[in-house]
Amino acid sequence: MQAKGSLQALGPLGARVQVPRVIYVAWLSKATMSPNRRSSLEKLRSIAKVHVRLILRDDVKDVEVASHPFHPAFWHLCDVLKSDYLRAYLLHFYGGAWADLKPFEDRSWDVAFDELEHSQAYGNGVVEREGWAALPADFDKEKAQKIRGDAKALLITNCAFIFKAQTPFTMEWLSSQERKLDVHAAELAKHPRRLDRDPRDPSPLRWEELQGEIFHPLVHKVQIASGGLAILRTVPSFSTSNYM
Repeated sequence: MQAKGSLQALGPLGARVQVPRVIYVAWLSKATMSPNRRSSLEKLRSIAKVHVRLILRDDVKDVEVASHPFHPAFWHLCDVLKSDYLRAYLLHFYGGAWADLKPFEDRSWDVAFDELEHSQAYGNGVVEREGWAALPADFDKEKAQKIRGDAKALLITNCAFIFKAQTPFTMEWLSSQERKLDVHAAELAKHPRRLDRDPRDPSPLRWEELQGEIFHPLVHKVQIASGGLAILRTVPSFSTSNYM
């Protein structure tokens, strides 16, 4: 089961279209949201100046598209990997923004939405830190060095971004995830991913395999092909300290 499409030929960038003014955030755990996560959510709602939609464990089916249901292996993922899939799924089919529950800087998101809408870019994100890219261990070393060397100049983080719906970028992002789930579906059915970041988890799926290892190479690809015009980088940044 795959979203169809490819970026083999990038073609022209996207049209100037209205982007839904919504930021999706998710809390898929059975556990109560921690005080730090709750504080991050409340702060985002107070500063974003756009609607923040919280998706809880029992709400997930509400956003499923009838003509393209969630990949069957979705239900065998841990909560964090479910959120990795959801961000690609939601932004492909609906458009808008995704944000992990982290403390964002005191800056509204409406300008970042405006800038994306008035451009031909596919999306807008947060500048990635220097030298960092999520890549599989067997990734070509020369290409990996190039991507990591371009991180601060071209990449965006995996945690917060805005995308126009149903572009070649979101199509390839989601279809790449679903191809990955196709490969692992049988083993995931036997050994569902249950433990977050725990190397003892018997699941066949690596921690970054579904999101970062797909997303960063894809962002780099379209940025190089477009001369850096495919993805803007003006979304408010966030802190990775004391957010759990």
